[in-house]
Parts: sequence; C-alpha cells; structure tokens
Amino acid sequence: MIRPARSIRHHKAVNFDLRTNELRKAFGEPGRRKAYRQIGAFLSEHGFEHRQGSGYRSTSALTDLEAIVLASRLYETHEWLLDCTSTFDVTNIGEEYDMDAIVRRHARRLRQRSCI
Repeated sequence: MIRPARSIRHHKAVNFDLRTNELRKAFGEPGRRKAYRQIGAFLSEHGFEHRQGSGYRSTSALTDLEAIVLASRLYETHEWLLDCTSTFDVTNIGEEYDMDAIVRRHARRLRQRSCI
C-alpha cells in the first residue's frame, strides 16, 4: 500500500539566514544574537538539535505537514521573523546524512595502505 506523501515521515533539517540590517532594527546592535538564541530555543523545545551555525536537525521523524505547522508557529510567536528572514529551508534527511563516520573510515583505510 502506498502512503500519501503528507503522511510520510522523515527527519528534517532546518537552515535559515537572517537579514543583518533588519535584525539591527528589531534588536539593536548588541541584541542580534538574541534572535538566533530565540529561534534555537524554540527549535530545541520542539524536538530539534543544533548542528552548526543556523542549522538544526529534528530528533524524530516528522511529516511535511508537521514541519509546516511548526514553522508557522515559529513565525507566529516571533513576529520579527517576517521582516528579518532571508531564507528558511526545511529539507528531508536521507539515510546517509552524517557522512563523518564513513569518510573517517575511508581515510583511515587510505592511511593504513600508505603506511605499508
């Protein structure tokens, strides 16, 4: 049986960029970091872990609809995002998302071969 696309679950990656000039208007110069902290706190409270920079990963699989509802709530509770966001991407994560272990294993094998 084929499941409708709206019910398929994937881990999600969220990446965003904020407009510096708009952040200055909303928060003032010293308060720009506050914007990133607010978004991070919201995402953490809703099942995301910080990966790097302004990138987060869901700790459980979500449907596209659940991700849309969550993003909508973020924008509703942080009204300044409408003016300050330049990008807000949500991506389905495949099975091989974290390549670090695979790349390290390959590099070790290459290193061992060169030492022989």
